[in-house]
Amino acid sequence: MDDEWYEGLSAVLNEGEEYDVEIEELNLRGEGIARIKGQIVYVPDTNPGDKVKVKITEVGQRGTVAKVIGARVAQFEIFKDAAGKFRFRLKAPNGQIIASSEAYESKDGCKNGIESVRKNAPEAVLEDLTTQ
Repeated sequence: MDDEWYEGLSAVLNEGEEYDVEIEELNLRGEGIARIKGQIVYVPDTNPGDKVKVKITEVGQRGTVAKVIGARVAQFEIFKDAAGKFRFRLKAPNGQIIASSEAYESKDGCKNGIESVRKNAPEAVLEDLTTQ
């Protein structure tokens, strides 16, 4: 038997360990599939694209299973609008869009816009320009 596929196999995962993961796809049982240290981990009650904190609950013959212990995290998404311009949106952990960007000519420009928001938002103050 050829054992070359063992080369580079990551360290074994242990029950109780916690990780932040992104669900890549679903298996035939409808469980989310994530990869941790190069290993497939089954995460029930998730969907592709979910970003969650998980805890390893079972390491056995069936494979490694984890349960969700934390909510999704906020995320920036880059996309092209109908005019072919790059834009980003910021989604809250519940998936709601909480901010949308202007249009950018280039993807690099869009990424710079995201970095500007990351850098400047913690220092931002609220200026209410509405009239009472």
